[in-house]
Amino acid sequence: MKTAAQARRPDPANEPTTQEFHPVVLLRPKELRRYFWRQHGRTFPSDEIGRRDAAIMLDHLAQGPAAYRQSTIFLRRRCPWMPAAERSAAIESARQRRKFWSSSALGDVLGLTWEERDACRIVTFRPAGVSDAELLARRRQKEAAAKQAKRDCERLHPEPKPSKPARRLAAILEILSRSDDWVSVAVVCAEVKRKRLIHFASLASSITTPRLRADVDAIARAAKVLNAAVHDAINLGITKGELEKRFVPGPRPAISVAQIRRMPA
Repeated sequence: MKTAAQARRPDPANEPTTQEFHPVVLLRPKELRRYFWRQHGRTFPSDEIGRRDAAIMLDHLAQGPAAYRQSTIFLRRRCPWMPAAERSAAIESARQRRKFWSSSALGDVLGLTWEERDACRIVTFRPAGVSDAELLARRRQKEAAAKQAKRDCERLHPEPKPSKPARRLAAILEILSRSDDWVSVAVVCAEVKRKRLIHFASLASSITTPRLRADVDAIARAAKVLNAAVHDAINLGITKGELEKRFVPGPRPAISVAQIRRMPA
């Protein structure tokens, strides 16, 4: 014959599984498990502190998914000294109490320290006696320390900068990004010159309208350097499998025109 508590407890098979729960309800039991394992080990002590901590854990499990099943497993594993009747009564009491612990109240009752909070990766409740201002200051301090550590790591292990051909290849790929059609290499060179792309800027800046004969020769040399840089970037793209190249008949016999396009996805 069932006791009154057994009659009122839910059937585990009928417990809701699709209900949405507040993140605290889902996160805090995991944090408490880590904290209590640190405090008590595998099993809770069979004293006043052990019963208090077990009741706190049941208060949180009672508001989460599969509450009865999780509570039963918890007491069987962590409080094996508790008689079956006392386990059922404790689970039922937590179900009826439906107590929600605030972050400050829980930390105060447990006497949580900063060291324990960090070691147990706790975020949903605060150390005992800590105010909102102190918690915020600590959070900002940790964020600043993490950013400084990241900067130090980057200084010690700087990522290698991409080569000039690699940066110029990226600029050419950007030019070709709007079309999958074949484009003349000469047109690409003209576009690079027209847009004055940053990775070609030092090469294209000297190509201006000539005023003297000496200027014409200098401009011709600069144009050759710019074209060579474009071809080096294209060759890198072909090697990396990001570009393909072909030659088609030109406007005059025996002259072919080089064309490129992005490799099809």
